[in-house]
Amino acid sequence: MDNNLILKATIQVFCECKIQSFPIDCVKILKHYGYRIFTYNELKGKNTELYEMCLAYSEDAFREGATMIVAYNDEKPTGRIRFSLMHELGHHILKHNGDSNNNEKEANAFASFILAPRMAIHYAKCKNANDVSHIFEMSHEAAKNAFDDYLRWHRRIVTYKMSQYDKAMYSHFYN
Repeated sequence: MDNNLILKATIQVFCECKIQSFPIDCVKILKHYGYRIFTYNELKGKNTELYEMCLAYSEDAFREGATMIVAYNDEKPTGRIRFSLMHELGHHILKHNGDSNNNEKEANAFASFILAPRMAIHYAKCKNANDVSHIFEMSHEAAKNAFDDYLRWHRRIVTYKMSQYDKAMYSHFYN
């Protein structure tokens, strides 16, 4: 998995969608990229076959690139829905074709970075995963992973220097 590629893609989305604050509007971002968004319950009433296909594929969310549809399970908690939507966007932005463990890891990393960039966690003065969960509207599990990664990021920044992607993130949000 190439974190630099994922960070570059995240910054690209922030710039293209003119995102300047958090929490981000996941539906608005998906619509910017041409996706139509449906809940699983909406699909259940409109197209039972598509609903069953989505649910069989994932209990959380489904993306169909050819028809530009993203569907999500609206019975999940809000933080989980937001992560799932950005996970699906990650597949689109990173131009994933087919299923693989690496694609899933990259889409998860993309969702984490776009929902709670490590620099934004820093400037929001988050002290723990609960702060991250609250400020960035993430599930506790996703917030814990983001905060743990933030701690690694912070050690790297202090020990070394900001990468070109850190500088681009800083310039976009805090310059």
